Amino acid sequence: MCPFVPLRDVTITDCVNLAAELGQRVWDELGIPVYLYGKAARNAGCKALANIRKGEYEGLAEKLRDHKLCPDFGPPEFNARSGVTIIGARPIMIAYNVNLASANVENAREVARRIRESGCKLPDGGKKTGLLKAVQAMGVFLQQRGVAQVSMNLLDYETTPLHAAFDACVREAGSLGDSVAGSELIGMVPEKAMFDAGKHALGKKADRDGLIQAAVKYLGLDTRVSFDPQKKILESALAK
Repeated sequence: MCPFVPLRDVTITDCVNLAAELGQRVWDELGIPVYLYGKAARNAGCKALANIRKGEYEGLAEKLRDHKLCPDFGPPEFNARSGVTIIGARPIMIAYNVNLASANVENAREVARRIRESGCKLPDGGKKTGLLKAVQAMGVFLQQRGVAQVSMNLLDYETTPLHAAFDACVREAGSLGDSVAGSELIGMVPEKAMFDAGKHALGKKADRDGLIQAAVKYLGLDTRVSFDPQKKILESALAK
């Protein structure tokens, strides 16, 4: 898969156009069928990446044969050698994990079920929608560290900010008799996401460094290792 993500001096519309241009070239020049996903999707069923990936490579032939989801470029024919390629446009995704104070992975899984947008299945076969939009989550156990963790992808941090995801984990873990012991970012984070968390923590305006420091303390981003804004904040890294 190949996502186009607007970082600076480019819009999501630009990314949508680039995705379509590349999709056409991949089919024309390489003969590999292409699905467009995310903001570039032309089929409503292709907006979510998981919908296209469902069944994985092993189930692709049947999916194409039944015309359940046809590629945007190329025919609905199974190519055993290459499969298909997925190209799209999306906002910046933040990989964000919240650590529980315990090793109770069942608590982490329950918190994940409650907060992720897809929710969970009910005993009667129904489905309960999760608390947070544009959030994927699962509970995992970190063997080396001996802690349980709620591992998340924030697909749109404007819709669900860092602090909203953190607060939801604190609240839901507390309802299970557990607690949170800080959080961590995998990769970099947009500056605005940190500013928003800092404003939430302080309840007032502050300068750039003050907002970042407040966000780090509130989210517990320095619980395990020090937080280096020059390495973790996207705009700072791009300015080097």
